[in-house]
Amino acid sequence: MKFRVRALGLHLLASAVALGVLLMAAGLSCAALVCFLDGEFRPLPLILAGWLVVAILVYDGWLKHTWAGPLGMGACRSLNVLLGLSASGAALAGWWVYLALVVGIYIVGVTWLARTEAKQSKAPMLLGASGVILAALFLGLAVPEVNPEAAQGTTFLFPYLLVGFGFYLGVPIRKAIKRPDPRYVQAAVKRSVLGLIFLDAVLASGLVGIAGLLIALLFFPARFLGRWIYST
Repeated sequence: MKFRVRALGLHLLASAVALGVLLMAAGLSCAALVCFLDGEFRPLPLILAGWLVVAILVYDGWLKHTWAGPLGMGACRSLNVLLGLSASGAALAGWWVYLALVVGIYIVGVTWLARTEAKQSKAPMLLGASGVILAALFLGLAVPEVNPEAAQGTTFLFPYLLVGFGFYLGVPIRKAIKRPDPRYVQAAVKRSVLGLIFLDAVLASGLVGIAGLLIALLFFPARFLGRWIYST
């Protein structure tokens, strides 16, 4: 019986590794195709995709078990943002980096918030994580200003939406700080993880106007999939 259980475990591990390799290869292939979108080879998407793969492997293989885990996850998310922006075919711009940093810093805070979610957390740690998230939102206010061309299309609602999003996150995080047990911490982490969709939508509205808020519609399939995929 033990042999069968072990064999099943090895089989599942091998299947997971094979699926991971397949998806990584598919992602790199898609990035390579994007390099030719405008008729000439532009290597930036493939370069960023390669760095993203390296960052993911380093995080999953080692970094997440260290104090620098949240920084590693933030780097992965920042590279993900840069990869998406590179599909435009434009050269790497300073405002790309700023936008990626805002999202990356947010994820650093969320990952820090989730570090001890399965057991009793410590209020000072949760307070520090919430401070990092707040810093990301504060930096996000300047997103329209770092891209003057897009600033003209910014909706006047942008700062109010960002502040409102802060309160949306703040309610469960405040409860978690007051009572840092798994029930409240996991609720705060789940809202923060799914909240990334709303953050992306708000930041997009700061660049392209109201149309950017359409990204928020992705919350519904994410919430639906959350029935089977644990988000914390």
